[in-house]
Amino acid sequence: MKKIEKYLLKELMANRNKLWAMAYSITRDFHMTEDILQETSIAVIQYSERYNTAMPFLPWAIGITRNQALKAVNRAGKHPYVMSNDIIEKIENQLAAEVNDTKDIRFPALKKCLLELSEENRK
Repeated sequence: MKKIEKYLLKELMANRNKLWAMAYSITRDFHMTEDILQETSIAVIQYSERYNTAMPFLPWAIGITRNQALKAVNRAGKHPYVMSNDIIEKIENQLAAEVNDTKDIRFPALKKCLLELSEENRK
């Protein structure tokens, strides 16, 4: 496995929740969303040579996820919730903008909670 492929797989796993949210916002189908994430993983590896390492991973992967989700919905003939491209793009931009927000909030809060525990309870 190439170094770039290892990096992309690591990033896929780290951003799985955001990619899942993007796919689910289009499909509104749990099982279809899981299939889309598998297809997205394959596509990311297939397009690994196109990835510009100077650019952030998440917006690139969200774009692939979006395309995979739209293809899957069209293949299945499902259109449960029709959203305009503008709405999908806003969701995409919001997910991409939140790259570090959740990490910045959770870890200090968790550290504070752990410090408040007694030594015995921390074990």
